[in-house]
Amino acid sequence: MTGTELIAKFNLQVDDSSELSDAETLELLNDVYQEVQDDRDWEWLRVTQTGTTSTTVPYIALPSDFKKLAVNKDNLSVIFVGTDYQEYTVVAYQQRREHIDQDGFCYIDIPNQRLYFTKQPTSALAVEYDYIKIATAILAATEPLFRDGFHKILAFGAGAKFNSIELSDKATSYRSENIAAYNDILSSLRLEDAQIKLSL
Repeated sequence: MTGTELIAKFNLQVDDSSELSDAETLELLNDVYQEVQDDRDWEWLRVTQTGTTSTTVPYIALPSDFKKLAVNKDNLSVIFVGTDYQEYTVVAYQQRREHIDQDGFCYIDIPNQRLYFTKQPTSALAVEYDYIKIATAILAATEPLFRDGFHKILAFGAGAKFNSIELSDKATSYRSENIAAYNDILSSLRLEDAQIKLSL
């Protein structure tokens, strides 16, 4: 469903009583979309990034949509370097000084959006890693990243939040129905994600 279709679905969920503009409704839908993204490390948010080490600086820039590293080998997050895929261990930022000038280690500097190597690379080598991305906001003509059959979760979630925005009467609103539908769909989305992970 596109953003426009989700707005229409939302209006049905609140019985067309919304006084929100389409832009405000889309913002509410994106709030719910962000909440769904933050629920777990979804497979539909996993992407692979490639790059090249520098011989002049000990880091490479992280993608602009970077949220966190994803598990990609033996239940760990590993950075692969070179054509032979040498595994670099990712250490916590606060442990970076323990590995100064040691090859095979790296860390993430979130404020500066960089992947640092604890030892300055001496040649330009290929780098590859998996990460969980932050999806771009849904616009009128765009769709959420997850499977179409689950898109309506955003309308139900927005419908559940609508009553507190509009201060509508809880006794006559559809808030509880929207919350129940949201939770049911979220459970199904979680189950599908777990099944995808187990089949890998």
